Amino acid sequence: MDFDWKEYLEISKYLCKCNIRSKEINFSKEAAIRCAISRAYYSAYCHSRNHAQRYLDFHPATKNKWEDHERLRNHFSTCQQTEISERLQDLREWRNDCDYDLSLQFSNLSAAVCFQRSR
Repeated sequence: MDFDWKEYLEISKYLCKCNIRSKEINFSKEAAIRCAISRAYYSAYCHSRNHAQRYLDFHPATKNKWEDHERLRNHFSTCQQTEISERLQDLREWRNDCDYDLSLQFSNLSAAVCFQRSR
């Protein structure tokens, strides 16, 4: 059975709703939101990649799979599906910001915009 990558989006939503005051949770709201945005990107990316493989003749790389992020966006553009390509680009940039830029701060609103783009 194939993994349903859309589950990552559900995990993202859950992370943003977490009650960080709970004694069972030992992370900040910022960490939850950064993780949520990152997982939302991967939800959209992997779901889109699988769709492109099945229906749009996309062939992922066997090596250097990191290249597939750009290759997939280019493939959607070539297939006249630029909106998907643009959304993946936006989500990738937000994911990179969350994972690498400590100077930025994120809120539930940031995550909500990301979820909307992921759908």
